[in-house]
Amino acid sequence: MLFLFYFWYVLLLDISTKNDIMRGMRKNKNNRDVMDALVMVFQFGINMLVPIFICTMLGVWIGNKTGVTWIAVPLFFVGALAGFNNVYRMAKRLIDSDNKGKKNVKKNQ
Repeated sequence: MLFLFYFWYVLLLDISTKNDIMRGMRKNKNNRDVMDALVMVFQFGINMLVPIFICTMLGVWIGNKTGVTWIAVPLFFVGALAGFNNVYRMAKRLIDSDNKGKKNVKKNQ
């Protein structure tokens, strides 16, 4: 009788431990998804801001060297177009890789 009690106790303890482990794994996966999304947002921002900043600083430098101070404005817009192009290519690559992953999942099922 004591053996059966011990057997059920160990079995239930093992099941509850596995459930706790699985809950922790789900929590870690959710945290990873949130962190991936935050990294993506920061990456979009950096891809947009760096070309704008570089082109604007280049325009200011050229304006100071040549005396044509208005050159910073068109270079600002060139930087904005370059940043938009970077963000567009990154988003397109992300969407293509996501669609490719979904196609592989459907083929495996």
